[in-house]
Amino acid sequence: MSVPAERISLQKFLEYVAPLQTRQVEVMVTERSNSRGVLKLPSIQLYCNGSDCLGTRWFDPTDSTCYVHLSSDRYEYPEFVLYECRNCDKVSKLYALKLEFPRADRTLSVRKVGEDPGFGEPRPDAVVDVLADELDFFNKGYRAECNGLGIGAFAYYRRFVDSHKDKILGQIRKVAVTQNAPPDIIAGLDRAARTSSFKRAVEEMKEGIPPILLLKGGHNPLTLLYTALSEGVHEDDDEECLERAQDVRTVLTELAARTKQALEDSKAVDAAVKRLLQRKTGSP
Repeated sequence: MSVPAERISLQKFLEYVAPLQTRQVEVMVTERSNSRGVLKLPSIQLYCNGSDCLGTRWFDPTDSTCYVHLSSDRYEYPEFVLYECRNCDKVSKLYALKLEFPRADRTLSVRKVGEDPGFGEPRPDAVVDVLADELDFFNKGYRAECNGLGIGAFAYYRRFVDSHKDKILGQIRKVAVTQNAPPDIIAGLDRAARTSSFKRAVEEMKEGIPPILLLKGGHNPLTLLYTALSEGVHEDDDEECLERAQDVRTVLTELAARTKQALEDSKAVDAAVKRLLQRKTGSP
């Protein structure tokens, strides 16, 4: 089976690689008899939906005896690996993997055949809270991403962003107003909202996004989204489209989360000022 050249850790592979994908994985194998070795399984971080958790927790393997064959006469073979939440000891995660014999450089070709529960955390709440209408494209994109369908996930996320241009800009404008942005910034946002395409909207306001919404390094999330979404869906293979789709969803979710937090903080400050003024004047 064809695999990309880049090597990743087994922990990253289990946490972030969608089903039906193959990677070259760095592993540690303890050699045993009968041409078999024991693959050292790492602890991993996953979302735990148990009532005692409802967040990211450490999961540990329930059995340390995951065998790998050290001879090429067993070219591919299946293995099942079970993990359990370290915090609640109630929620488990089962992986079905297809392994090849390890090379001398401690690299093992691993294909994720499937996992149960399915790949991916619950749909990000921030996107639902901020862009709560017409989420059909986003939901379909997320389901495609969780099933490792890169081209489908990328196409749906692109349609979601295109169809929600006005709503995204409207939320950014609300944040700009609460941050007392200069009039020219507000005017730029208004011009962007009147454009007919996401590309033109980004060009109109590339310098006008409120600083509180900039990502690490001062990057404009809308520019990042446009750069990722402007490439044709057929220019990359499914695996590359899946990676781009995950990046688009991550940036979109972070923008929504920052927008939500900025608006909530503004409401909290306004409420505090109002209460203090009422105490000062003796108003009820």
